[in-house]
Formats: sequence, structure tokens, C-alpha cells
Amino acid sequence: MRTLWISTWTLAMFIVRFTLALVPVKIRPFIIPKLVEEGEKVQMICGLEKGNGNVEFQWLKDEIPIVSETRWTIVTHSEFSVLMIDNVKVTNSGNYTCVGRNAAGKDSHTAVLSVQGPPTWKETPTDMEVAIGESVVIQCSAHAFPTPSVVWTKNFKLPSDTAKEDIQSFVDSHGTLRLDDIQREDGGYYTCVIENGIGSPLQKTIEIKIKGKSV
Repeated sequence: MRTLWISTWTLAMFIVRFTLALVPVKIRPFIIPKLVEEGEKVQMICGLEKGNGNVEFQWLKDEIPIVSETRWTIVTHSEFSVLMIDNVKVTNSGNYTCVGRNAAGKDSHTAVLSVQGPPTWKETPTDMEVAIGESVVIQCSAHAFPTPSVVWTKNFKLPSDTAKEDIQSFVDSHGTLRLDDIQREDGGYYTCVIENGIGSPLQKTIEIKIKGKSV
């Protein structure tokens, strides 16, 4: 019984000493270049300023855990972790966080990755058919950096018409076109153009048909 008590006391003291010897994790801030272009390779190195023992690292993008796969590679050692992105895309833009933790605590650091590139479709507008008096909401948006402009115009008769009507007052800050209390004269062809000065603009023309409209 005495032997068991001594063994338990010894183990308890070992655990206390081990815990006291642990230093809480402190992440060394990492920096991402402010200007990154599509196609480049990006590396983020997350290291320790302080911390010992069994340190675990975790990477997150926009607060969602990242798993090493074809889009990105994670290489982790005892005192640092590296996140690598090959052939980076505009869609890789976001907030990247490295979390380090051990038995004494955890710490994290977040940096912003902004990838510069031409617009690619996020929400493509499509043809609509609506009845008189109804409302219509048509989304038109893209992945791009710098942030692109979204301009809507209405073609008077055919998609190829050069004469267009400015309808930007019906477009919100996200590029969504909203028309309320639809009337027969609202039917026709509408064109959305997205551009940010890099590459070629995106353009899509759709038709809004009014139900019951005579030919």
C-alpha cells in the first residue's frame, strides 16, 4: 500500500513538473506579399516564437480548416508549418490563419492573401420569363481582384443593337439587377459587363420575356 502511494505521488509530481515546464505557444507573425498575380506560387511559413512540447499546427482559410490536397500542400515539422499554393487563382484570395497549440495553450495569426487576376464567372445571368406586375432579380458577379465594375444596359430591340439604355440605377453594389412592377416595355435584351482592367471583360446578354406578350 505504501509502495502504491509513493508511486502515485511520484507520478503526480512528474506531471506537475512537466506541466510547469511547458511554455504556451506564441506564433511568429508571417507576411504575405501584398501583390500576388494568378499563376504564381505562394508559401506561408508559420513558426514559433515560444512554445515547446508536442505542438500541433492547423491551417484555416476564412475560418474553414484546410486539408492538404492538390490545391495546396501542407508540410509540418515540430516547430513550424508551411502552406504552399501552386498556380494560385483569384478564388484562393481570403484570410489565412495558422493555429498552434500545446498542452499549455494556443495562439494564432491571420494574414490576407489577395490574388490579382481577370474576372471569372461567379454568378452568370440567365434568361427570365415574368408576368406583368412581378419583380425580377438577376445576379451577375465574378471572382476578380481588383474588385471589378458591373455595368448593366438594355438593348432597345436586338442583342446586336448599338443603342443601349442606361439602367444602372436599378443595379445594387453587388451587380444584381432588380426590376419591380414589370411592364410590357421592360421586356427585351439586357447585357451585363464585368471588368477590372485585367484581361478581357466578361459579358453576357440575356432576354427578359413578358408572359402573354403578343408577337
